[in-house]
Amino acid sequence: MEADERQTKRGKRHSGRLPTTWRYAVMSQFKQSVWSGSFRLFGVEVRCHTLADGQRLIEAGSLDALITAMAAPDTHEINLAELQRFSVWQRGGGARS
Repeated sequence: MEADERQTKRGKRHSGRLPTTWRYAVMSQFKQSVWSGSFRLFGVEVRCHTLADGQRLIEAGSLDALITAMAAPDTHEINLAELQRFSVWQRGGGARS
């Protein structure tokens, strides 16, 4: 599957917290991604994109896997540095892969 056809979930930002409202989308429906990268959270590679208009996308498969991993007690060690890097990206700060 090509990068622009990957299914993603787009969220609405609420007060700088992790988005709580998600909808499925296809990358080709959005403007070109200006940043793509991943974060290793709870043992899951979470693929993310920042679009030219500032919207942040998390690929649907990544988000589903992350939710599953977070629900499993003590399955994976929490990497606080990586979690902080993800939080900075989610709030609109820069991220480097």
